[in-house]
Amino acid sequence: MIRYNEVSITTWISYDFKTLSPNGKLLWLYLLTGPVRLPIPGIYRSGVGTCTDDLGWGSDVFKKAFNELEERKMAIADWKFNVIMLPNWRKYNRAPANPNIFKSWLGMLDSIPDCDLKNEYVMILTELATDTGQDAFIDLLD
Repeated sequence: MIRYNEVSITTWISYDFKTLSPNGKLLWLYLLTGPVRLPIPGIYRSGVGTCTDDLGWGSDVFKKAFNELEERKMAIADWKFNVIMLPNWRKYNRAPANPNIFKSWLGMLDSIPDCDLKNEYVMILTELATDTGQDAFIDLLD
């Protein structure tokens, strides 16, 4: 289990974050640092019920806050498969420090249901592997 998470200080000065409602801000911080987060950043296997239980909110409050994030393209969800993805997670998380971390992320992808969001995430990982010189892992993403 992850006990600590980093939050980029740019979060606090970004236009999108600053224009969120208080519930939108709390939901964003929850997605970045909360118990739904896996060691693999930016994608979660979590449904509305898990989030509302953790936050102590009703589903209407959650959906309103999530819609704020979705409108700003900060988060997207496939509620059929209970997958949430932060499309710009690379802005808020460090690249893997070494190939072993990248390899462990690939292993954790099995815990995410197959869906379009997972496919989109794999494309982002492919770009990350190329950008960080870890091209050897691209074959493992197929």
